[in-house]
Amino acid sequence: MSAHILLKDVDISALPKDSYIVEIGSAREPSNTENSTCFFNELANKEKLNFLTADFSKDSFALAKSYVGDKAILAEGVEFLKNFHKPIGILYLDNFDIIYNDK
Repeated sequence: MSAHILLKDVDISALPKDSYIVEIGSAREPSNTENSTCFFNELANKEKLNFLTADFSKDSFALAKSYVGDKAILAEGVEFLKNFHKPIGILYLDNFDIIYNDK
């Protein structure tokens, strides 16, 4: 089970309507439309919130863009958040910004 599913039954109605759901680390698998990017986009639409997803990978960005259009951002998560100054209601950190040496 993916971690974002744990938020499926959480009541987020108290979040300010101008707040954002921000996902750091976009969808990576093109065959799975139940991914976190699609889930949070649908949740934001349902609750009338804003949504953005950021990923440093050009491939993941392109996939996310195909799902959510201009709500997808090509950026490293830390840099994106440093420059993001709008209210965040949900911050979902599902990133892979650092590639570690296998050794």
